[in-house]
Amino acid sequence: MSIDFRSGVKLSDLRRKLWSYYRSNLTFQVPRGQSLLGFADINARYDLDNFLQTELPAKVKEFDLRFDLEIIQSGSFTEGVSLYRKHSQDETVEQEYDFLFILKALKVDSNENIGRISVIEGGSTEWNEITRGHSWIRLNDSDLRATWQDCAIERQDEVFLSSTKIVEVLQARIKDVFRNSSFGEKCVCRFEINGPAVTVVMDIRDISGTQVTFSFDFVLALDWNEWPIAAKEWIARPRKWPDQTIVAEIVNSGVYLVPKASKYGDPELEWRISFSKAEKIIYSHFPKPRGEYVFPGGKKITYDHILIPDASCRIECYRILKEIIKEHLSIPKILSSYHLKTIMLWACEKHPEDFWESANSATCFLGLLDDLLHCLATQQLEQFFVPSVNLLSHPDYGFLLTLTRKVSLVRTTPLQYVKTPGDDLGIQVTYSDSFIEDSEKAQLEAMKTWFTGAAKKSQGEVVAQMSYSYKMTGKFDPSRDDNTYLRDK
Repeated sequence: MSIDFRSGVKLSDLRRKLWSYYRSNLTFQVPRGQSLLGFADINARYDLDNFLQTELPAKVKEFDLRFDLEIIQSGSFTEGVSLYRKHSQDETVEQEYDFLFILKALKVDSNENIGRISVIEGGSTEWNEITRGHSWIRLNDSDLRATWQDCAIERQDEVFLSSTKIVEVLQARIKDVFRNSSFGEKCVCRFEINGPAVTVVMDIRDISGTQVTFSFDFVLALDWNEWPIAAKEWIARPRKWPDQTIVAEIVNSGVYLVPKASKYGDPELEWRISFSKAEKIIYSHFPKPRGEYVFPGGKKITYDHILIPDASCRIECYRILKEIIKEHLSIPKILSSYHLKTIMLWACEKHPEDFWESANSATCFLGLLDDLLHCLATQQLEQFFVPSVNLLSHPDYGFLLTLTRKVSLVRTTPLQYVKTPGDDLGIQVTYSDSFIEDSEKAQLEAMKTWFTGAAKKSQGEVVAQMSYSYKMTGKFDPSRDDNTYLRDK
């Protein structure tokens, strides 16, 4: 019988609890005649899908011929970790979706744009003010400059495509389309700009009377079929997964450039190098049997059948961690889905593929929590493809301390945070004062391995020391295997 050293929880109990929690919160649970996405009027759902993926890009182009767009669904839904949320108080449903709008006219290295567009990466000697992991986009051709004049900025006798201006133009075009569409008449729409995304929030009441709130993020992206210099190290670094065949596929796919500046970069000119294509390829190589759903009218969609344990251990752990963060660790606002995704990608790289089996789901979940806690304690989370970029370099120390304490509590008492409706597994866990005391001692012992100088300190003192004395440890080392502490009895 294996017991987690830090929490005192039996791994078999936690594994069953995780699996029940995962199934009870799946997006693809279809309750009593509703569609896949929890929308009771499946015909209306089909109409909305058709509008988003066909009509919307076509209508945007009608309003502005420059915006010839290819739309690609991205984000949590395509990764199998979308969170379906239904509020029991008022029976409202919230769903979030992400789309990339690929701007065809500005594909960086297409035959017609060779020499007309240049990408200047951060870290180059030519423009040292550009942040690493970001770029500026230079328009070299006079016709191109004239076409995008309202979205361009001149710097040092050069003309660059402005990340902020082009998003403002796209938002105006999307507003025009929605206000002139049938959906604009049927629902309440709100429009926002959130970072690189144009966000459209739609409130619709379906035929069952349920109010469904859809939130759509549309992110403009330029396709760049090159592997950036900043990520060259990723190609050959030691790893247990993925293999070099998958690595080659990722490198050959290139990256996107999205209109998002770094915290200290030029807000008008910087474009972030997005590795969403690479991440999507990595997810596609997770072993997930696929299912098919046919809409009225014959349209088919395929989706990952994530109800099979061994096919979804990575997704299961990541999705549950994401749910816990959203429910219990959203304040202070430091962690995003991208932080969690990065931690999971590092974990996937340091463990072989056969490690991610259903039998190891509890170990994997606790290991991800350990990695998260260590990253917060050291204030260091390296971006997966560009490790020189630290994703936790800016949070306020006080906020970080609060969050570190909360994550530490989740790690110490994980069963308290993995609850299912009706607690259908019948696992009733109560924590007595003596058990809490014993757990604190166990956690202190585990922390001794991670943080030098932790001996003879209480758990609270260790957490405080973790938060304020970042020099106690080196930077986060993704090659470490000793993330989860187990004791066999």
